[in-house]
Order: sequence, then C-alpha cells, then structure tokens
Amino acid sequence: MTHNDLAYYVKNKGWSFYKESERYLLYAPPETLGMADNFKLFIPNNEEIADYQEMLDDTIDFVARIYQMESAEILSSMNGSNGENVELSDEGVVEIGVES
Repeated sequence: MTHNDLAYYVKNKGWSFYKESERYLLYAPPETLGMADNFKLFIPNNEEIADYQEMLDDTIDFVARIYQMESAEILSSMNGSNGENVELSDEGVVEIGVES
C-alpha cells in the first residue's frame, strides 16, 4: 500500500483533505468519529525519507485501530489480497495527532 492508497481509503471513510506539506498529507476526521476539531491524520507522502515505510505502516495501524480492524484488513481491502502475505514494521513513530 502506498500513501496514495491510504489517502484514498480514508477519503472513502469520510475524512477530508486538509493540506499537503513536504512530508505529509493531512486529513481531518469525519465528525462521526467524535475527535477533536483540530485533530489531523498525518500520512507520510515522501518516499525518499528513510523511515517512510515504517511511518506509513504505523499510520495504517492507527487507522485500523480507529475502525477496530486489523491492519491486514485495510491492506487487503486496498489490494484485493486476503492479507496473508502482509507484513507490517514494528518500528517507527508516526506523527499523528493534534495540529497546533
């Protein structure tokens, strides 16, 4: 899954594009999730950054937890696989949270 795939996934879940920075796509959650008005989801968008894949994996995991799913379920819904061959990194920190 790429950052574009994840962006497409969250848009289909009602998230609104907020802005794009050099390193991230920022999305605001739908009101139905009851999150703070200033909460933004940071999706890494720069594949040149060394920890891009780890941050993307962590973001996928975070989105899965919001919807009470397994990360593999999101991945399989995007690529049509059954998720059996999906491996997510256990490392990395993603900037997810409230924008100041």
